[in-house]
Formats: sequence, structure tokens, C-alpha cells
Amino acid sequence: MTAPLPGSLLAEIIGISADAIICVDGDQRITFFNEGAVRIFGYAVDEVMGQPLDILLPASARSVHHEHMARFARSAVTARRMGERQEIAGRRKNGEEFPAEAAIAKLKAGGETFASVVLRDVTERKHAERRQQFLLEVSELLASSLDVHETLGLIARLWIPTIADQTVVEMTHRGELYHLRAFQPAGKALEQSRAAAAAAALWTPIDGCSDSADPVQHVPVDAALRAAPDAYREAVRALEPRTALAITLEHAGEPFGRVLAFSRRAVPLDGADLILARDLARRASIALENARLHDHLQWALRARDDTMSVVSHDLRNPVNAVKMLAGAVLQPAQAENLPGEIAEQVRVIQSAAQQMDTLIQDLLDMSRAEAGRFAVDAEPVPASDLLRDALRTLAPLAADKNVAIVTEWNDPLPDVQVDPERIAQVVSNVVGNAIKFTPPGGRICVSAIERPDAVVVSVQDTGPGISAHHLAHVFDRYWQSSRKTRGAGLGLPIAKAIVEAHQGRIWAESVEGHGATFHFTLPR
Repeated sequence: MTAPLPGSLLAEIIGISADAIICVDGDQRITFFNEGAVRIFGYAVDEVMGQPLDILLPASARSVHHEHMARFARSAVTARRMGERQEIAGRRKNGEEFPAEAAIAKLKAGGETFASVVLRDVTERKHAERRQQFLLEVSELLASSLDVHETLGLIARLWIPTIADQTVVEMTHRGELYHLRAFQPAGKALEQSRAAAAAAALWTPIDGCSDSADPVQHVPVDAALRAAPDAYREAVRALEPRTALAITLEHAGEPFGRVLAFSRRAVPLDGADLILARDLARRASIALENARLHDHLQWALRARDDTMSVVSHDLRNPVNAVKMLAGAVLQPAQAENLPGEIAEQVRVIQSAAQQMDTLIQDLLDMSRAEAGRFAVDAEPVPASDLLRDALRTLAPLAADKNVAIVTEWNDPLPDVQVDPERIAQVVSNVVGNAIKFTPPGGRICVSAIERPDAVVVSVQDTGPGISAHHLAHVFDRYWQSSRKTRGAGLGLPIAKAIVEAHQGRIWAESVEGHGATFHFTLPR
């Protein structure tokens, strides 16, 4: 059995507790006040002993507190732990009010009821909760846009009024320097030349101090004013800053922008506010880097589209000329005068030109699909006729490889609202893909079933099937399951784009070694 602590040691432990431990008598006058209470409330022990507990409470809470204490004294409950009651408020010697949590216990001695309170100041915890909530809101705000200019504007405003009264944001982007300004109230913009001059003046004292790993640095405003040219000095004074922060925006250790945050407060930020400024800097850097990457992606897509335009115009014309000339040479009147070897070589040239033309069209289609400009001209079409016409053009290709194409559906299938040329392209791409992978002597079954809102078309082959790993990529552009496969890997992605442009769905099912089945829907 553990021996009890000596009374003097127990009193010392209670005395040095970080929490405030306060005892009051039946008249709610203070009879004990430990060192924790001294630190929290700011009173010396001799200032509070014998004083009413009210001096530690805000005036607005005193009457309610008296009622609670009287009810607790009459109740059968002997103790209430922290968290069992709502948050309370305390009042320091300097008049500052603060949030607190308290546990209370009562005991009787000599016919009198005493109460002891263990009180914990939760000011810092509340500040931390508010900071986290603020950072969450900031993150959501910064994630709302990927436009560079809009993101810069958001970054300029998010420091106000929590950190600063006015800000200037600078970022070098594609060789241009952007200045975004904002200040309280209502985010009113500063005049650009004045903001730029003030920024140049205030950056001067810390330029060249790249050895600092801290993204947030205090700017010596007085030193900046003394060192700045007259024009810059007047620009700074017009903003009336008493303190300023220089915030570096960087990614992977490389700076790409900076923020100047001016404040009229006399005391520089420190402690929790400086931590908040660093957290804001990190979030602002990530948001701006995402916006820059998005802008670069959009620029790359525009460059690709421009390239596709050149390809479609400057390359297609000579390709069509080759096709036309090869076709003219192979006209019966001309072909009969050609040696057989030469005629075969011309046919190879014609086939190669046709493949080039198909590839050009596929690239253009893929470019339009990715840019969201894939247009379809839908009209009512009998589904049976649409499928039969599309399959008719594939029959020679299947016959050449000794692959049978069979159809299974109940005539008549209903009309579907589609662009017939585009859906014929889907059938050609999907069935053509099945022909490519089905070995000689194999079979491809094209079936269709009617649903209330659509016709579901399925293409099943007897090829080698697709592994689970590869199945996840069959609709990815430029992806091919084998390097030996001919083509650019655009057929299925284009089929997917066309089906989705009709508000339909396309998907694949397969078990490796047992063929593959592709399904797509056509709206009724």
C-alpha cells in the first residue's frame, strides 16, 4: 500500500500547478490561491486572500455564477470535472477577459462548506482553433480559382485585416512583373505606380539577404525610408506603414513571387501571429504555383491546337495530292500499262497516304475532344440500319484476316438520336480494334439490346483478352497494349469522346485469355 504524501509536499505540488487552484469558503471568499492562479489572473496572493471570488469574474457573469454555485452547494453532487459544463470566462487584474475551463469540488469541514476550483486558461487553444479555422477557409478560398490573375488578387487580400492593412503582391511570370494591391476597407486597390514604388523601397533593405530560410521577414521601415530615393520615400510615407513584413513565395526552394504586408500597428508581429503568417505564405505559394502550372498547361494546349491547325492545313494538302495521284495511276486505263511490281508499289503509296490522312483526322478529333469542342449533329436514325451500314465497310477488313463478324439483335431496333457519321466512326474504331486483336479463324459478335432510354451495343471478340492492369488504360490516349501494335493509340479514346459527346457511356470487360467485350450506349 502506497504511503500518503506528506502534507507539506502535497501543498508544494498544488502550489506550483500550471492550472489555477482556488478555494473559497461558504461566502465565496478566496481562502487559497496557488502560483498557477497568480500567473493566470495577475494578482499577488495577498491581493486576493479574503476577497470575494467576483474579482476574478467579468461583471456580466457574476450573477449567473452565484446562482450556479448556490445550486451546486445544495445538490448531492460533490464534484464536476472539466468538460462537464460549458466554457466560462475569467477576468485578469488588468481587466482582460479570457476563456477558461474549470473543475469544481466541494467538501465540508467544521460545519462549513468549502469549494475548490481548478481553472485552466484556454486562450491559446482558442486562438489555435481560430487560426486553424481561418487557414481552412483560406485554403478553400485559394482552391476556388486556377486563374493566375485571380489567384494573385486572392493572395493580396487574404492577409487583410488579420496580418496587415495593405499589401502589394509581385510575381514574375513569363518575363512580366505583376503588381496586385489591396488594402482595407473593402479591398480597395492602391494606385499601381505608388504601390510599385513603395514595394521597391521596402524591399531594398532585405534584397540580397538570401541566406535566410524564413519565408517571412520583418522589414525595417525606418531604414528603408532612409535608404530609399525621394520618390520612393514619399510613396512609402503615403501608405503610412509602421511595420511591414516581406513574404517570399517559393516552390521547391525557388522563389517566384513576394508579398509586402504593411501595417499601421506599432508592434511587429511575433509568436502565434508570425506562425500564422508563415502558414499563409506556404498556402499562398502552393496556390500560386498551381495557378502557374494551370496557366502553363493552357498555354501548352493552345500551342498544340495551333500545331494541329498547321498539320491539318499544311500536311493534309500534300497527303491528299499523293492519294489523288496514286488513285489516278491505278485507274484501269493506266494500271493495265504498268508492270505488276510498279502497280503494287503505287498501291502501297496510296495505302500509306490513307493511313496518314486517318492519323491526321484522329489527331484533330482528339485535340477537339480535349478542348471541349467536340461537336455532334444529332438526328433520329434507325439503330439497325446505322449498325449494318457501319459494319458493311468493315467486312473486307475482317475477311482479309479470316475473322467472322456476326450480328445479334431483334429487328427493328428503335431510332436513336445520334450523329450517324460519328457513331459509324465509333463502330469502326471499336470493331476495327477487335479485328486487329482477334486471330485468324476467330469470331466477333456485334449485339444490341433495347433499354428504356438507350440502345446498348456490345462488341465481343475471341482474341487474347486484356489483363486487369491494361484494362484500366484502354481508353487512354496514345496508350497501346503492345509495341508491336500498329496505330497511334487514338481509336478507343476518340470512340469514348464521341460516345460521351452524345451523353452516352462506353466501357470494357475482359478476362485475360478469354477475349474482350466493349459496350457503348446510344440515346433513344
